[in-house]
Amino acid sequence: MSASAYRAPSILLLCLYGTWVSMIVFSPISIDHFVRFALDAFTDWTSEHPKIAWLDFRAIERVSNVIVFVPLGTFLSLIAGLRWFWTAIPILLLASAEVELIQGALLADRVSSPVDILANSIGAVLGTLIGLAILIFERSRSRSAPLISQQISANTEQFFAELDDERRDQ
Repeated sequence: MSASAYRAPSILLLCLYGTWVSMIVFSPISIDHFVRFALDAFTDWTSEHPKIAWLDFRAIERVSNVIVFVPLGTFLSLIAGLRWFWTAIPILLLASAEVELIQGALLADRVSSPVDILANSIGAVLGTLIGLAILIFERSRSRSAPLISQQISANTEQFFAELDDERRDQ
C-alpha cells in the first residue's frame, strides 16, 4: 500500500473521528458527567493503593486529552504526506486553542485550561510521529519492493535454467 493510498481512508476517518470529538468538546455538558460514577469509584480505589494514588481524576483527564488528539495527528499527517506531515502539529495546536477558547467563552459548565492545550498538543505530536513512522515505512517498503521482485525473478530464472540443464544432461 503506497503512502498516497492512506489519504482517502484517512480523510474519511478524520471526518468521522473529528465529528465525534467535536460533539464531545462542544457539548454543554462535560463527558465526565456521564461516567462520573465509574470515575469516582475508580479514583476511590486508586487512592487506597499508594503506588497508583497519583491516578486521580485530574491525571485521568490529562491522559484523556493526550489520547484524544493522537488519532487526529495521525490522520492529518497521513493526509498531508511525507513532505507536509509536520503541518498537523500547528493545525492541531490552533484547533486545541480554539476549542479551549470556545469552551471558556461560550460553554458555562465547561472549564478552559492552558494545561489542556498542552496535553492536546502532546497528543497531536505523538499522533503526527505515528503518521510519520507509517509514511516512512511505506516509502521504504515501496522502494525495496522492486528490488525484492527483481531478486525473486532472477532466482526463478536461475532455478528453471538449472532445471533445463539437468534435463539436458539426462
